[in-house]
Amino acid sequence: MVYGVKQIAKELGCSPLTIRRIIHRHPDFPAKKIEGLGTFEFSVEQCKLWWEKNRTKGNSKTIPANSMQQSKMAEKLGVSLRLVLVWRQNGLKTEKLADGTVWINVDEAREWFLKQEDERTQKHAQKL
Repeated sequence: MVYGVKQIAKELGCSPLTIRRIIHRHPDFPAKKIEGLGTFEFSVEQCKLWWEKNRTKGNSKTIPANSMQQSKMAEKLGVSLRLVLVWRQNGLKTEKLADGTVWINVDEAREWFLKQEDERTQKHAQKL
């Protein structure tokens, strides 16, 4: 047993924010809220089983080898993560895993950039 979001995040190798999102979005995640203390109790074994089962489910949509996380793409292109989010809202295809990470296929992104009317956006295709 471990107590606190930071501790289970460390055990699972993810961020505390990911754990908070999982707790919020997945009622089947094995977390027991300890009333009065404002923290959670976790069975490491049960959490690892849940993690493997659900992470595999997220990965069942085969992520192409030529994909990168949206944060890495923003870094490579020299743009803000907010701009990548705007592109996503405007139709840039992404793949989201159970752990909350968002992946972008580089080839599809390049094609999407070239189809845009804005010349500044089109130029990003060359950087990929």
